[in-house]
Amino acid sequence: MLGSISRLFITVLLVVFSSSSYSHDVPPTGVASLAPMLENVTPAVVNISVTKVRQVRATQYWGVFPPLENRRGTSAGSGLIVDAENGYVVTNHHVIDEAEKIVVTLLDRREFEAAVVGSDPETDVALLRIDASDLQELDLGNSDELRVGDFVVAIGNPFGFGQTVTSGIVSALGRTGLDSRNFENFIQTDASINPGNSGGPLVDLSGKVIGINTAIIGSEGSIGIGFATPSSMVASVLEQLIEHGQVSRGVLGISIQNVSSQDVDIYRLESLNGAFVTDVVEGSSADRAGLQVKDVIVAIDGVEIADANSLRAQLGLRRVGEIVKVKFVRDGATRNVEAAIADTSDIYRSDQIPQLNGVDLADINSTHSNYRYVQGKGVVVDEIQASSNAYNKGLRKNDIITHLNRVRIGSLREFYDSVQGEDADEIRILRVFRNGRTYPILF
Repeated sequence: MLGSISRLFITVLLVVFSSSSYSHDVPPTGVASLAPMLENVTPAVVNISVTKVRQVRATQYWGVFPPLENRRGTSAGSGLIVDAENGYVVTNHHVIDEAEKIVVTLLDRREFEAAVVGSDPETDVALLRIDASDLQELDLGNSDELRVGDFVVAIGNPFGFGQTVTSGIVSALGRTGLDSRNFENFIQTDASINPGNSGGPLVDLSGKVIGINTAIIGSEGSIGIGFATPSSMVASVLEQLIEHGQVSRGVLGISIQNVSSQDVDIYRLESLNGAFVTDVVEGSSADRAGLQVKDVIVAIDGVEIADANSLRAQLGLRRVGEIVKVKFVRDGATRNVEAAIADTSDIYRSDQIPQLNGVDLADINSTHSNYRYVQGKGVVVDEIQASSNAYNKGLRKNDIITHLNRVRIGSLREFYDSVQGEDADEIRILRVFRNGRTYPILF
């Protein structure tokens, strides 16, 4: 009887794997195994060791304002080789953020110091380069074809133990809400992902990379809920990082929020899906295309929009100048328009803010000398007129605005949204980072 049950179990297991659309190998013993696939994949997965320098206030100091001092620490993560010829390695931005030194270790134990080609905090994707030969690369698969229930395998360096493999399924797609400031469209999986797995690949059963392991729920370890950035998003970011070293991200010029149940009744909507337009910047591409407040955007270029984060993720991957097809609902009727993706600085202009006349602001990028000290978040004073009110208050060129009215600011969009529109706050105080110190600017 037990022998029959064992044979039945093996038969069912083989049927599960053979019914999958992915390729696999079944050894002559009749036992299904991922080993042949992993033998081809794991040589392209790397461990990443990072040395970071943080500036902290001196503890042994008797003055009123203790000076900053440098403290070094190390952390570990994972990555994968995506271009063997050029030595390109993909990992997470948060793995190498603030790094003074980055060392990449291959499966064969060779070590190489890596240089940062570019990094994008808003998708948590970074691209490194190592000078090495005899590398093996992995192909990015099409994450758009994933379905809930597909088998996946996570590979990485959890807790610094060394290369480790875990398996599971796709638990959900299009997850958002982990960080509202970023562009999110996560793959959720129950494959064990732990601290140190960040930056490693999530692969399908054919060995194609369908995601980059990015986040877990909680800080202690895996509880069966892990998240990966889809390969389609990674591919789009990598293209710009290779070409420009950073991502030039455009905007339409709208403020949005999720659709509420009251909105469904009031505006005759079919469901809660979509992004509700709460503001349209005058003169923006959205304004020129005819979008209005209370419109509900339900699709971009044919891709359905589930909520506000979904729309941000779609627009965040588009280049400046690209034309997108916007499908929206107004007064119960579905309409379509085309709109151009505009540069952030063309829409979010500080000359629209009286207190900042004579000041040009820009999003911070990885080339700024103080980028790592503000964790890649803030607004840079690009230019400032010496005759301006802001200059007289103490604002200077290259200052990084980190807080507006004591609220942390991550981007120019966040800054603009805080001082424009119906719920605008008047600028009372700015906190800026300059030459290793923070300063208040009072208005």
